[in-house]
Amino acid sequence: MTRRMAVASALLMFLLLATWLSLAIPLGEGPDEPGHAEFAFWLARTGRLPNVAQGEVPGEGHQPPLAYWLFQRAARVAPLADRVVRLSANPGWLWAGGDQAAAFGRRSADIWPFAPDTRAWHLMRLLAVLCSLLTLLLTLRLGYHCLRLPWWTAWGALALLALWPQFLFHSALVSNDPLLWTLLVALVNTLLTPEPGRWWGFWAGLWLGLALLTKQSAIVALPLLAVVLWRRWPRLVQPWRQVGFLIVLPLFVAGWWYWRNLRLYGDIFGLTAYSAMFASARFNPASASDWLQAARALGGSLVARFGWMSVPAPAALLWLGALIAALGLGGLLWRIRRPTLAPLMLLFWLGLTLAWTVAFALVSGMVGWQGRFVLSAAPALALGLAAGLCTLHRHLLSVALLALLLADLLLPSQMLAPAYPSFVVPPQPTTPLLASWTPDTIGAFELRAVDLPATVQAGSPLTVTTLWHATTHQERRWSMFWHLAQPGAKYEVYAFNIQPQGGRFPATRWTKDDWWRDTISIPIPADLAPGTYDLRVGWYDQFGTEQRVGIRDTRGVLLGEHYTVGQITVR
Repeated sequence: MTRRMAVASALLMFLLLATWLSLAIPLGEGPDEPGHAEFAFWLARTGRLPNVAQGEVPGEGHQPPLAYWLFQRAARVAPLADRVVRLSANPGWLWAGGDQAAAFGRRSADIWPFAPDTRAWHLMRLLAVLCSLLTLLLTLRLGYHCLRLPWWTAWGALALLALWPQFLFHSALVSNDPLLWTLLVALVNTLLTPEPGRWWGFWAGLWLGLALLTKQSAIVALPLLAVVLWRRWPRLVQPWRQVGFLIVLPLFVAGWWYWRNLRLYGDIFGLTAYSAMFASARFNPASASDWLQAARALGGSLVARFGWMSVPAPAALLWLGALIAALGLGGLLWRIRRPTLAPLMLLFWLGLTLAWTVAFALVSGMVGWQGRFVLSAAPALALGLAAGLCTLHRHLLSVALLALLLADLLLPSQMLAPAYPSFVVPPQPTTPLLASWTPDTIGAFELRAVDLPATVQAGSPLTVTTLWHATTHQERRWSMFWHLAQPGAKYEVYAFNIQPQGGRFPATRWTKDDWWRDTISIPIPADLAPGTYDLRVGWYDQFGTEQRVGIRDTRGVLLGEHYTVGQITVR
């Protein structure tokens, strides 16, 4: 019972932390997550597989489809019209030439109660979390049943992986990675089972086929399978029957997809289509500086590097991960004198995964050096580190787990909150419509509420709190103008211009049904004559043609270019 409670506690902790992260991370804020979500929504929307050569699901449409089929029940929660990727793109993102870590921001639709597309997206994230949960259970089985490790060490590997920040992060995203991890560790469990029975080859072939139908990097399992087959040949029941399973089942389950890629794109992996749509700084294997940069990127993103590799962890967390890894590997080298087949296969599994990462970086460039590609062998790494830590001292693993748990609890406040400031509020549909600005070529945005003082002292700021609603996205960076004018006069006596939320939330970031509050501080000149003034607000293209946006009624009739929000007495 104590062991079951320990396993249940570790799994529950992982489930809570991963779900927490999935809610704290804005949609799309993970490597290629929008592409993975679009693949799932594409299947739910069209009922057919995409063709990247025709511009369908660019960047991810060449990937095997099993994970996206798994996501279908979640994706179809949204009505047909909402099975699309809607994101608030950040023009100030690092990769776009800006200085901000976030590629996307939170929409009003992403705040509880979720909009239909957001609800579907979060359900897909939850399915990914559940796949990682199975990976943890299979890691425990691999250590205890196949490697014959002490129970505490095998459980420690489960807990170490459950609390590892980068594993948590990638478990909380819409991606095909968590399903691949589950299938690969299931395959390794089968390959290394102490007593391979009559159906050993069947299960190994099935897991391999499913893994190949999930992600192309599953090909690293082929050499692993070949070595295990060679070493275990004398112990296999009807070995040629097992070989038949190992050949026929993967071809039957996944072969059709690679044949489809060959016909559509000219190569079985679809790399031609992928490379045509994806550009990255090239990796030069002859450059020492490139290797140093690659090692830093790979090492850092193996511990904790969030977003699109653009949200780095605090230095203390990176040092903690490096210390745990160094102690674990040091203890492992001390422990292993004459390794048996099982630990050698885990080491081989990790080496093959690293080799695949290098090969991918040679094709895709510097962006290929991401720790998530090594996480497909994370069970092997966790088991090795747990065994090494326990070898050095029986309490060292406990200290490492407590330190990781503390770091995980601080992640949302220390890493995510600064990187993803929120500029929107939950939907406020009961507020009355005061004015609606409608550009000629796109949908309207609306003023829903205004709060302003009755009087203001000349030379002091006038603070106005507003509530806005966008009915759709905008293509230009509209700016607000605020005017003080004599009541009923055509021209203003004082003008003040400002971007939404001081420029932090430009109109090009608005998405359909976004709501936001904007508190504007208008400096009133000290020499402005005392009296009563109309306070007017409007919008114009400050960074383009300076065209003003017209206010129109429901019939499209132009009513003017500004709205009088009230009167202010200047003292």
